[in-house]
This record gives sequence, structure tokens and C-alpha cells, in this order.
Amino acid sequence: EAWGKRGLLEWTVSPLVQQSLAEQRSSPVDTSPRYGLYNQALQQNLSGAQYGLRYRWGDERQEFSMGLQRQDYIASLEEVADFRVKLPREVGWRAMLPNASWRYNPTKFQQYRIFYRSSTQTPSVQQMQPVLDNTNPLSLSVGNPDLEQALTNTLGGRFRWSDGPGGRSVFVFINGNLTQDAIGNENLVVPADTNLKN
Repeated sequence: EAWGKRGLLEWTVSPLVQQSLAEQRSSPVDTSPRYGLYNQALQQNLSGAQYGLRYRWGDERQEFSMGLQRQDYIASLEEVADFRVKLPREVGWRAMLPNASWRYNPTKFQQYRIFYRSSTQTPSVQQMQPVLDNTNPLSLSVGNPDLEQALTNTLGGRFRWSDGPGGRSVFVFINGNLTQDAIGNENLVVPADTNLKN
């Protein structure tokens, strides 16, 4: 929607519906308490939406924009079969995601752009599944059902200079990220045989 002579107001809605399944079963029948550590079929249903509002102002020479997005996601974790692994049944992820940018063209051969944006990354069902993956006996892995979504803030710039008729151009890119609650892997090296406790 136009907002003044050089302004524009944008409103967006981005719905999300996603379903994923992770399954792991061991061949031998194990009735011990550790059974759930090796066997599980887990389904993750992710639904929600992002609501955004952004204002842009400018012309061919320069443009400024700023906006805010609200994210509301709900992930429900369902055990397809009962393998006695206790999991949180529903997890809510909410975030406010600001963004801003500024572009300036002093001449048609020069352009400067600075931007800031924020984004999130939700953990996958495999990353949240607390089931031991012993496909490689020398590198065992297990998920974490208590993972939070990762929030990343990005600040960057892009600069371009060219000499016009000569066809020579110079591009400079600057980018920096800061992530809160980053989703990663923790490596543990044990010097001897180790017992796994459920």
C-alpha cells in the first residue's frame, strides 16, 4: 500500500505446515529399561505462521526500509509407537524478528548498501530424537529433546564501484552473524569402554 509520495507499507503472512518422521528400531527384542534408547518412531508436526510489517521509503538514488516480523510456531512431537521414551508433547517457538536496510547510489557507477536482519532455525525431528544412532560404532550420536530454536542476527554491507566505460568494477562484501541458542554437535571422546545410561 502506498504511504506518501515515496513510501510503501507492506504486510505479509507466511503460513507453515510441515510434517516429518524419524524412525529407528533395533532388530533384537530387548525388554530391559534401555530398550527406548535404541528404538523409537517419532513424528514431528510443525505449524504456524510469520506475520510481517515493513515500511520502505526512497527513490532511485537512495532507499531506506525497516520492518518487524512475528513468528509463531508450534511443534507437536508424537510417538508413532510406544517405546517408553518420555518426550515433551508440544513445544512453542515464538520470536520477534526486526530487519532494516539502507541503499545509496551517489552516481550510477557507485552503490552502497547496509542491512540488518534476524532469522530463526528450528531443530529437526532427528536432532530432537533422544535415540542412540549406532550405525557407526566408532561415532555414536543421540538427539536432544530440549533443543530451542536458534536465533541469528546478521549485519552486513555491500559496496560497488565501477569506472563505467572501462568496464572495471570493484565489489566489497562485509557480513557478520551472531547466533543465540545455536544448534550444533557436542563431541565426547572416552578413553575406555563406557556404559550408556537411559
